[in-house]
Amino acid sequence: MRTPKITEKSKELFRKYAADAGNWNGQPLVGGNVADTKYDRGNLTQLKRAGLITTDTDEGNIWLSFTPTGVRYARTLGYMHVVIFDGQGPRPGTVGARTEKAILDVVAPT
Repeated sequence: MRTPKITEKSKELFRKYAADAGNWNGQPLVGGNVADTKYDRGNLTQLKRAGLITTDTDEGNIWLSFTPTGVRYARTLGYMHVVIFDGQGPRPGTVGARTEKAILDVVAPT
């Protein structure tokens, strides 16, 4: 896997969310156990643009999901517990939901 072109600050934030993922069934709450400052927002945007994460809002909470690329990158950093669970990811009916099964088959074949 190629190393994503992200800043050290973004890498540090990615590592924090990867470490915290186990506390949230794989989908950490943005601003939950990992501090969320206005400065982190730019790093989250960079992680999204690098294809490592997505975010979804539910009842005013922002949840972070790891993409298949994000899972692979997390594993290269030693975070073997970062996975995509069935049902995690885009909401049903959205464009991204149509590829969710394919993502699950690649990351966690059944």
